[in-house]
Amino acid sequence: MIHYVLFCILWSKPEIKLIEVPVSEYGIAAIDENFKDFNFYADVIEEKVNSVKLTHLQTAISSQANSSRDYQQKSLYLKLDVGSTEASLDCEMREKL
Repeated sequence: MIHYVLFCILWSKPEIKLIEVPVSEYGIAAIDENFKDFNFYADVIEEKVNSVKLTHLQTAISSQANSSRDYQQKSLYLKLDVGSTEASLDCEMREKL
């Protein structure tokens, strides 16, 4: 049986944080992480990257990307600029070695 992890790179200018979360036997996983001025959220449903969302905590301005229902999405990327504050979220499914 192949085991997967949700691997995400959280970037909040100028720092980077790496997060790896195992995908359950039911094909689901999620991250919900506050890092610097942003909340980073990503989820996996049915072993595909389902959605990613970035929210600026002070203003509640957010952006979200969702995968297509009919496509087995293995990665999603999102960037958000609020004034001079920048962040991005890059997530992908990886086989666990």
